[in-house]
Amino acid sequence: MACSPPGERLGRRGYAGLLAGSAVALAVGALLGQPAGFVLVGAAFGGFQLATVLADARLQARITGPSRATVTSLAGMATDVTIIAVYATYGLLATAAGNGVAFAVAAAPYLVMALPVAAGRARRASPAVRAG
Repeated sequence: MACSPPGERLGRRGYAGLLAGSAVALAVGALLGQPAGFVLVGAAFGGFQLATVLADARLQARITGPSRATVTSLAGMATDVTIIAVYATYGLLATAAGNGVAFAVAAAPYLVMALPVAAGRARRASPAVRAG
């Protein structure tokens, strides 16, 4: 991704800002109901993609030893299971309240996660995982 080198310089507060800014852009863009909202939704998806690339790179950098492949595989599987749950929830919510509301609600977990990341309270890997 073209933005990943500058993104790698983001500290925890910058990363939290990326998550929060993308979440706000997604919610506002989805609720606008105007073509201009697509620009915000597109920017949000770009921000979330950058956040994913950075999270994957940081995870791989922290894990050493023979457990690295297992941990990254489990992280990928957890992501896939979460995505399936999000799709199901989105479908139910969009049916009841519309796509704009469903997108705005889907942005909320990103805001929630940005808070502990900014405060430095994000969960750290255990010493056993880091040591491999």
